[in-house]
Amino acid sequence: MQREGENPRVIVGRLHRERRKHGVALVEAPRNRLPHHHPQALRLALAHKMAQAIDAGEFASQVGLAAWLGFTPAYISQMLDLALLPPWEQEEVLGVG
Repeated sequence: MQREGENPRVIVGRLHRERRKHGVALVEAPRNRLPHHHPQALRLALAHKMAQAIDAGEFASQVGLAAWLGFTPAYISQMLDLALLPPWEQEEVLGVG
């Protein structure tokens, strides 16, 4: 509550609520917790997970996986092609090689 004659306080930054033992406090929001990864590296990882799911029998086909994920079968096919790249090209995508 602002008293008469006081200037309002302005907080600049990102805050989030944190539950405490006796109530809630506003604290500075944590920085990104996950390291930033290149989008192509994330797609490559997703392609490998998709291939593993199909190989493990979790999905009968690419079409079933596409329906479950809400993607088109063509997109799933393109993603799975990433997993078939030779290792040296995958390393280039990841920035390792």
